[in-house]
Amino acid sequence: MAKISRYNGNLQAFGSTSQGTERTVFGALTQDDTLDANITADFLRGWGIISASENPTKQDFNGLAFTLGQLIAYLHQRGVPEWNTAQEYYAGSVTTTLSGVYRLKAGGTGSSNPDTDGGVNWESISAAASEAVAGRAEIATQTETNTGTDDLRFVTPKKLKNWVKQATESVLGMLKVATQAQTNAGDSDTVVVTPKKLRWGFSILLDDNGYIAFPSWLGGLIIQWGNSLSGTYSFPVAFLVRGFVGVMADAVINNQTTSGFSVDSVTQYTINSSASSSSSLNYWIALGH
Repeated sequence: MAKISRYNGNLQAFGSTSQGTERTVFGALTQDDTLDANITADFLRGWGIISASENPTKQDFNGLAFTLGQLIAYLHQRGVPEWNTAQEYYAGSVTTTLSGVYRLKAGGTGSSNPDTDGGVNWESISAAASEAVAGRAEIATQTETNTGTDDLRFVTPKKLKNWVKQATESVLGMLKVATQAQTNAGDSDTVVVTPKKLRWGFSILLDDNGYIAFPSWLGGLIIQWGNSLSGTYSFPVAFLVRGFVGVMADAVINNQTTSGFSVDSVTQYTINSSASSSSSLNYWIALGH
């Protein structure tokens, strides 16, 4: 079916300029131009009001055509019919009031006044959009997007892309998240480090035999400490590359003299001491990475 061109004028109902009683209310003898007066019980029954031996009158035909045409003319005037409490509505029905345009929600009660409904049954499709109300809004201009102070307009992807700037010490903008490799290298000034990347590689054990392991971007230094009797032991944590140096307190404790500490490997160390009980432990510290 081809598109029907709109009537180029002010649409009026059939018989709207009839004179006298050339047109009457369907099934009656009086004339009235209001829809309320024309949509009667006889109108709803239709031609059943005419007996088999009667013929419909010109006035009835004019009244019928006028009423139907007046309904169409009303829709041309309003576009969307006004809400009425007696009208049956279904989910998705659209209606208007002097305050706006509304759509009935699924399961909503159409007889509830949209203006005082509070959004329980009807949702506004003409109200201005906000954080709490779904509605309409204008598109922000590029200047409004750049300024960033308007909270009534929305930003399109194009405007957002044109706004995005590389952040610097003096320019507010956006930055990419640094990779772990960039964090470790420490030579990029155009990316941002997250707490996770910052802490990666750092660990600590605060105990009698413990350690602090710094992340690789701080050189990967590992400091370990502890106390032991004479013998060979495992470090609290293995050095990743090698142990640099280990030192031990050189003192006489309970008549026991310490004599030496050595880093044997990335995992073990040896203490040479005459200390033989827990009352004369040897205290040491080792560095590596």
